[in-house]
Amino acid sequence: MRRISNINIGESIRRGRLIYQESFFDKWSYFFVILYFSMLFAITLYMNYFLFTIDNLDLFFNFIFLPTLSFLGIYIAFRKATEKRLIRISYYLEKEAAQQLVTKYLKSKKYHLVAKTADCMIFSKPTDFMEIISFTQYKTLVVLFDKEVIHFVLLTKGHRLNLPVLISHLIIRRDLKKLFITAEQ
Repeated sequence: MRRISNINIGESIRRGRLIYQESFFDKWSYFFVILYFSMLFAITLYMNYFLFTIDNLDLFFNFIFLPTLSFLGIYIAFRKATEKRLIRISYYLEKEAAQQLVTKYLKSKKYHLVAKTADCMIFSKPTDFMEIISFTQYKTLVVLFDKEVIHFVLLTKGHRLNLPVLISHLIIRRDLKKLFITAEQ
């Protein structure tokens, strides 16, 4: 589980970004991942330009592989830069009912509750078999409750680097929206 301590709930909700006490490793990982994947983008652009100038027209490599690699580098750097941005979902239930709904949903997705306060819940999930490829050990989901609004962020903990979550946050957002819509009816 990623170590998350001293969460400033009010400031996090006001800024729309999770604010907590980060370790040196978290700051180093943030810098390294953005630098590495930005360099990957720059190198693929350079390779694409260099390969065009020597009249080497391998269509797959020049028009599919290098642009895909460039896009992936940009997307990973973007996700790392915005990984602590809170995702908002509105609901029209009592806060306790919303907390129970979120807990039930996340337990069905194999998350377990690590910490709970009146306005904050932290869940953690060990990796699945397919996530071992990305060297992820844990996914940590921080859920903040405000007046009829839920804010959440999904963070990962890796062996050496904390790579960002690429699509899991979108799936959780979609599922929670559906869950709140059906619970309100």
